[in-house]
Amino acid sequence: MTLEATPKSVATDDNFRVWFVPSGSNPKSAAILAGATAKSITYSLIPGGFNRGTTEETIADERLTLKQLLERPGTVGETLEVQYVFGDASDVAAAALAEGTEGFIVARYAVPNATDPAAAQEVDVIPIRCGKQRKNQPVRNGVWAKTQKLFIIGVVEDDVALAA
Repeated sequence: MTLEATPKSVATDDNFRVWFVPSGSNPKSAAILAGATAKSITYSLIPGGFNRGTTEETIADERLTLKQLLERPGTVGETLEVQYVFGDASDVAAAALAEGTEGFIVARYAVPNATDPAAAQEVDVIPIRCGKQRKNQPVRNGVWAKTQKLFIIGVVEDDVALAA
């Protein structure tokens, strides 16, 4: 018997990028992501500081006298909470994600961070409204950080190809 091929893996280090794009700008445009409108917040995030979750409800699909319970997929919920550094004049995330601000989080996976956004690259586009910025507790040998819920205010689009 022949073994199946082992797919190559991509390390997460330096192969992830996150932008904040304000409302009124096209978050699916490589030019917008590469320009001054979008704010790259990847390196503002602390380890574990991009907490995206997806839930899916279950619809019971019961049948008269059928011994087995059937089910169907139901509504999908998305959540996003971020944690990022603050306290220096070069804060990017804290300024971009001011409470009440609306826009989009754009996440690009498995592409080197230093690679410029380009047409056909795939990204996830998450429409958000920024919640309250909460200061994390001080810790020994740590850095100052904030935690913030980003409320999902529109339909999330996964694996969208960027336009030029």
